[in-house]
Amino acid sequence: MINIGDEPINANLYYAIRDLDGNIISFNDEALRVSDELSIIRKLKVPENIKEGNYIFYVKATYNGNIAISSDLFNVLDIAQIPVGFEFPLIGLFVILILILTILTVLNLREHKEIKYIIGINEILGKIKYWTKKKKEITKEDLERQLQILKAELESDYINKVTYNKQKKKTEEKLNKLQNSKL
Repeated sequence: MINIGDEPINANLYYAIRDLDGNIISFNDEALRVSDELSIIRKLKVPENIKEGNYIFYVKATYNGNIAISSDLFNVLDIAQIPVGFEFPLIGLFVILILILTILTVLNLREHKEIKYIIGINEILGKIKYWTKKKKEITKEDLERQLQILKAELESDYINKVTYNKQKKKTEEKLNKLQNSKL
């Protein structure tokens, strides 16, 4: 697990072996603290009386209200049927861990999306400023459209509620000022 944020993250890790009917065969859970980077190896014992067949290895990581889930299918064979020299491939377990790390990284980057979005908008506005030859007068329709865009950005999670409320208040003040100047 890689924490790309500034503060340590408390994460809960739950992993289990389930049969295809959803019954839990074996499980474990633990709390982890991720400061910068954390690499762990955990073993989950398969009961000796387990039946031959397909099973699911399931992992769920939660932190700061976010959830990352991954699973992989594996097969339990009767030891008498295993050819000499056969080794259980650990690729599935590595894939699950990589998926968890990727999901945690994406969730962490999502928190910083708003900053990137604002920087991108400022760059676009800077370019538009040079393209326009004269300053367009702001109309009531422009401000009402801006309020609609803000609402859509909030609903699409491009901006958070605090940013939405600040921008909405500024836009409504401009709208009121424009309406009062026309009176």
